[in-house]
Amino acid sequence: MFSGIIECVGEVAAMRRLGGDAELRLTSTFRGLALGESIAVNGACMTVAARRLSSFTVVVSAESLRRTTLGHCAPAKRSTSNVPCGSPIA
Repeated sequence: MFSGIIECVGEVAAMRRLGGDAELRLTSTFRGLALGESIAVNGACMTVAARRLSSFTVVVSAESLRRTTLGHCAPAKRSTSNVPCGSPIA
């Protein structure tokens, strides 16, 4: 469960279309994110697909692109993130 409290404001570093889906790489100050971990991005629950030192990547489904603001993301656009309650990195 997510608290809804914004814990990180980052930027979209890259967005790449994958058929109807999209791969979204975001800057982040979170440390210790694990592959497969849940993270809310602009209020939508996503799964961490890749992690670098200062960014993480999620794959956004076509449905999520249509129903959330994630379909309007572009490089340098600000994004908000938070991790589930009780997460060791929160």
